[in-house]
Amino acid sequence: EAPDLNLIDTSKYGINFNNLAKKTLELLLLEEAEKKYKRWLDEFKDFKEAKILILFGSITKSKDYNDVDLLIVIENKDYMIVRDLVSKKNKILIKSIHPIFQTMKDLKNNILKKDEVILDALRTGIVLKGQKEIIDIIENVTSIKTY
Repeated sequence: EAPDLNLIDTSKYGINFNNLAKKTLELLLLEEAEKKYKRWLDEFKDFKEAKILILFGSITKSKDYNDVDLLIVIENKDYMIVRDLVSKKNKILIKSIHPIFQTMKDLKNNILKKDEVILDALRTGIVLKGQKEIIDIIENVTSIKTY
């Protein structure tokens, strides 16, 4: 008979983020972006100041998407540069980019606060840039005890 998983306290178990696991996750995220979302990798390749770019929302679920939801993790000093890049792209793209700007600190805090938009981007999004950084952030926030 299978155990009732609802009785197991999963808060005591952590993910083992050893180097092999991190590299494997990083490669899987890279491969997913390369295979399925090459067009968007090319579209945002000039966003050099962005630390992390995650494509999420309707664009990852349907060919008939409403807009291009993009989580952009930057340093504060690069905000104007990246905002201008988004504005330039919005002048030429048929569907506009809906950017959500975060610093690394904002991202960590919003994960810990369980912000729905940020969690949705992480759960269902495609990491176009910053695969290693995303894994490091997830490792960092999962090691923080919130009780």
